Amino acid sequence: MEASILRGNELPIQMNETFQWNDKACIEECAGLCCKDRNYLMVSFHDILMILKSSYAKRIGIQSTCELFEDEIPLICIKKDSNFEIVIPYIVFWPIGAKMGILPEYAPSNMCPFLKPLRMVYAFHQEKTPSTAHPLAMGCILKDHKPDICKFSPIGSLRGMETGILSFCHVKPNEVCPACNSRDKVELKTYLNSLRGVNVGPKSLFHEVAMRHYRRVKSGNDQSNFNQILQKIYNIDRLLLDNNFDVKYRPSYKQLISILYKAANGKFDLWESFMNHLSKGNIDLFVHDEDNRECLNY
Repeated sequence: MEASILRGNELPIQMNETFQWNDKACIEECAGLCCKDRNYLMVSFHDILMILKSSYAKRIGIQSTCELFEDEIPLICIKKDSNFEIVIPYIVFWPIGAKMGILPEYAPSNMCPFLKPLRMVYAFHQEKTPSTAHPLAMGCILKDHKPDICKFSPIGSLRGMETGILSFCHVKPNEVCPACNSRDKVELKTYLNSLRGVNVGPKSLFHEVAMRHYRRVKSGNDQSNFNQILQKIYNIDRLLLDNNFDVKYRPSYKQLISILYKAANGKFDLWESFMNHLSKGNIDLFVHDEDNRECLNY
């Protein structure tokens, strides 16, 4: 989370500090208000790949990034952040029965496309709904594959664009959040350790890319080529399919981040190598090249 998307109700919190929270209430009593009545939710490239791995994506026929970005009513769109001059993916919150031509900004009763009745979530994952769950409770059908920003909630993670230093804040999703209004308290360190599959370490691969990009922006460099490459990598499967490759040939996350890392620094040799392999029909040589696989290894 960066300054450009802060809402004003964030409270800084340290690892040894506590906040009001009850996991059980979040699952069994949540009406999904934190996932409704907004237009967009900023996510990461890693989140996009995690959504593709979810069983729900497979169930509804989403097999590539193309279906996320290019459907008639897209689940994800790309917008440019004017503060940091970088293109960012967002989950689009549509109203039920959305029609083309009405942007989320002008549509009433928006909600996250992955928010479903809790009983439906448990039934989809072939699990038993808790007997104490509220009949109107809502939940995320992506479960462990949901975006990191959702896994962290009600904690926001902030990484400085100049220093890269990681800090945290408490952000109450809404005034009637049953989990946040509980009398129970949890230490931040304990809460973070309980999260599955999120990066709470001092470094983030993509943030390293963003920092390099922003450093060049502040120095007056034109980063339009970088943003064009970044936008294409967000929808990486379109590049593959347009060159007659199946999505199974998608480069690893680290390989794609390596391409972006170099491009953010104004060096496009790795991107050009990738595109040459694509056009010549030997992408497997690029994917299995050890030099390309380990450009960023921390």
